[in-house]
Amino acid sequence: MSGCFLVFPYPHDAEHPHDIAFQLQADLKKKIPADQSQLKIEVERTLDVLRPIFAPDHPKFHGYFDELLGLSRYGLVGPTAQPNQAMDSLRTLQARILDSEKGTAISAHMRGIIISQTQLLIAAAIALTACVYVAVYFGAATIQNFNIVAVIPGLWIGLVFSSFVRCRAITFYDLHAIDADRFSPLMKSAFALVVLVLIAILLKAGIFEVAIGKVKLSGFENDWLSAFVFGAIIGIAQEAAIARIESIKRQVFPSARSAQSRAKPQRAGSS
Repeated sequence: MSGCFLVFPYPHDAEHPHDIAFQLQADLKKKIPADQSQLKIEVERTLDVLRPIFAPDHPKFHGYFDELLGLSRYGLVGPTAQPNQAMDSLRTLQARILDSEKGTAISAHMRGIIISQTQLLIAAAIALTACVYVAVYFGAATIQNFNIVAVIPGLWIGLVFSSFVRCRAITFYDLHAIDADRFSPLMKSAFALVVLVLIAILLKAGIFEVAIGKVKLSGFENDWLSAFVFGAIIGIAQEAAIARIESIKRQVFPSARSAQSRAKPQRAGSS
């Protein structure tokens, strides 16, 4: 199969010096084969992942860049271009990068999640403690009601656990921006707090009851264990709830998602 492209790195003084240019052959008469077009797009997407992870002068970036340049030429240039074999090489390279960088990406992401969620939930715990204190002061609650504050550390553990489980399922294309298309850590915590309040109202209204062994969640305001388990369940369940919301959003706005997918490969230079 004859390649349809000329592939070369941009000059160092160009606007995009750390990019690969894909230029069509001047005498090209035929339609670009689907396998060559797909290879070009996947190489561009791979560069989109690598740029936010590494500084342009990082040795790893240069190594991966040279490999991408080489396999692009192998699959897209000359009379003996082999796009299918080049795609296999690209998948192998992506798997190697994922194995090498996944731990670092997850650690950085989880560090940000833990910090942001801890800040918000500490504020929520202080506010909840103050409310209970005022209620006790005016005789509307008892000292035992301070057990309700245990719902906050339970919620924190549930949120962190669900985020970690989510991170374990990331793919190569998630490395540079885990959860970029989902709620931010702050929004996750706020969403979990709203759900927590709504479920608490339903439990106290007697609409339903949840019992886990000897622990009844409706007793969260008097029993610290019930409060802790209640918060942990809400924190763990929010990941499934957010995934469902995102699924509905993609169904309601499919055209916007398709437009974004089509636009993304154009970020890397080509002509």
